[in-house]
Amino acid sequence: MLDIYVYLNLPLLLRAAIQAATIGLWILAAIQDLRRREVSMIVLVALSVVALLFYTWPWWVLGGLALLWPWQRRRALVIAPLAIGLGLIECAPLPALVLATSITAWALGWWGGADGIVLLAVSLRYLWPGLVLACAVVGIVAIATMIARKQSLTRIIATIPDVLAHRPRDGASPADTEFPAAAVFALVGVALEGVILWQTIRSG
Repeated sequence: MLDIYVYLNLPLLLRAAIQAATIGLWILAAIQDLRRREVSMIVLVALSVVALLFYTWPWWVLGGLALLWPWQRRRALVIAPLAIGLGLIECAPLPALVLATSITAWALGWWGGADGIVLLAVSLRYLWPGLVLACAVVGIVAIATMIARKQSLTRIIATIPDVLAHRPRDGASPADTEFPAAAVFALVGVALEGVILWQTIRSG
């Protein structure tokens, strides 16, 4: 991991290159999710590394477990209490909250692994502003998508108990209801990293 002061003392061109590369990773994640509804492991690992640059080694260990360990879904739940415990020890509620929530949602089948990892990367790199903005934007886009598809809110609410119980309903979740959450989170990352890059160039 890097010390933030060491990073800020890096040459301007090197910092700008890192930020430009990060924007490229966000764009690639968005394109992959929109095209295939999945994001490659290489991109997810690269985004996680960028997000964890300024964190201590225990977060790298937990992040590596969440990404690379061949967990079965239910067994992955063990990471959640580990994240909460580490967050309490290091007084770091944000990474603990997001990692625990993301791994739990994936383990219970509430969303895809890429969605959770991309949201985690946005939250760790841009902290509370990133988490709040990402959740707000994905909520707005989800509502707009629902309206555009003329989906019934009653129908969606009716499926919630089955989603929570991880019971698929025949015909209740057709393919056109899939929502590219990872792409939306990634586009938030593009915007926030673009602001940081602009500030870096101006400060130089």
